[in-house]
Amino acid sequence: MRRPLAASHLARIVHMTSVGSLARAVAEGRLELRSSGPEDEQVLSILRAAAKDEKVVEDEARALAQTRSWPVNLAGMPYGWTRLEHEEAREALPRVIRIFEREVFELDSDARSLDEDEEVRSLLLATLDGRRSQLRALSLLAPQATLPGAK
Repeated sequence: MRRPLAASHLARIVHMTSVGSLARAVAEGRLELRSSGPEDEQVLSILRAAAKDEKVVEDEARALAQTRSWPVNLAGMPYGWTRLEHEEAREALPRVIRIFEREVFELDSDARSLDEDEEVRSLLLATLDGRRSQLRALSLLAPQATLPGAK
């Protein structure tokens, strides 16, 4: 059955804000980032706050998909984040920032390609705004991590 482009975008939103979410993986204990002090706690608090926001978006996206009888499992298997497992949050910060940068790029691209469905576009823009805000907050903790060539 052929579905509109909005269906795949909605499924991607569900994926990014549920099982595919780095913030949710940390908040729900599926990914352990260690904390050995206040610098680590700053990173973890941003991720925990992001997870709460993502849960709200996920619930809205799932409800919309259900009303339209669209599947939400089109995005494939979730990423395991295994390379970050057991790192200190501050050490993992440059990689976390790059993950959020990639997601902002993808969401921005999706938002530009989706014109016909305002409800899905609204959820997509809410997800994008949340990712941009989280990216800014994380980048303030490690401004050098966003420079080209930073490791």
